[in-house]
Amino acid sequence: MGCWVNKNLIFLIILLFFLINNVFAACASGHSCSILTVANTACFNNNPYDCRYMGGISYCYVQNDICSSKEICVDSLTTEAHCECKVTDEEDSYSCYSNDVYWYDNCGGRQSKKSECNHGTTYSSNYCYGGNVVRDKVVKGCLNSSCTSSSSKEVMDYCSSSEICSNAKCIVDCSPTNYSKSCYDNDVYWYDKCGARQSKYDECGSDSVSLAYCEGRSIYKNSIDNGCSSGSCFSNSSKVLQSTCEDYEYCSSAKCYNGSISSVSWSKSSVWEGEMVTLTANVSNIANGVKIKFYIFESDAFFNDELATVYANVSNGKATYDYTIPDLDDGWGAP
Repeated sequence: MGCWVNKNLIFLIILLFFLINNVFAACASGHSCSILTVANTACFNNNPYDCRYMGGISYCYVQNDICSSKEICVDSLTTEAHCECKVTDEEDSYSCYSNDVYWYDNCGGRQSKKSECNHGTTYSSNYCYGGNVVRDKVVKGCLNSSCTSSSSKEVMDYCSSSEICSNAKCIVDCSPTNYSKSCYDNDVYWYDKCGARQSKYDECGSDSVSLAYCEGRSIYKNSIDNGCSSGSCFSNSSKVLQSTCEDYEYCSSAKCYNGSISSVSWSKSSVWEGEMVTLTANVSNIANGVKIKFYIFESDAFFNDELATVYANVSNGKATYDYTIPDLDDGWGAP
């Protein structure tokens, strides 16, 4: 025979079980919370919990996060319970910030500046490099937690094939510097290919005058003209007459000195009226043609009368004169 099952009874049993499990749901010890504090949070065992409806009339704190060993659970009136890093080392690491290096704590918070990287771009003065005008560009900043400085060359001007770089400028190539020679200021100078004067090649000297010297009966000096012409030094010398000695003088050591008569003689020791006698004067350093004056006197026992004054030209170191004794009115025959 079959069993009778009261379906209504089974329904009541199930409903009673449901109500018991929901209305009287149990919370972990100390984790119950009030319906009036649904929004409340709390920290348990360094982990955050929030108050949740568990069914029926039960509200319990339920864990919503797990704090790591570096974190602590923080709950305040203004914030819900949450995990927050605990700073234990303010210089745990360092990294770039605003192109400088900063310390960071163990929680990742930026601390004090570790290094000043002098961020920016600077440029050197222009200079010659590789035949062109260049400058150095230096960029400083922070990269990969370190200060960096990179340098590169910037070409400011490209010199053409006919130019060279000199003193940070492209100029026409005037090499070689000893391309040609020319005169400047009466000396010889090197000139480059562009015609610019370079170093002195030769000193031509100044004009000068020699010491005086004798030539014959005259006194001369040599005038020496030094200078530059057509890229070469020249020196021209010419005699300049200073003075000429008198005919009765001679020149020695650039000075005039009087000549001398070394001796005077008669061709006879005594003569009478009407006889001819030759007068001779031997001279030294007296030019040919110079007139020598002879004074002729009568020399006897009573008188020394002057008879005549005559002249004879010097020729080859002597002067001669043929003199005829005139008639004398003194009663004596011999002069």
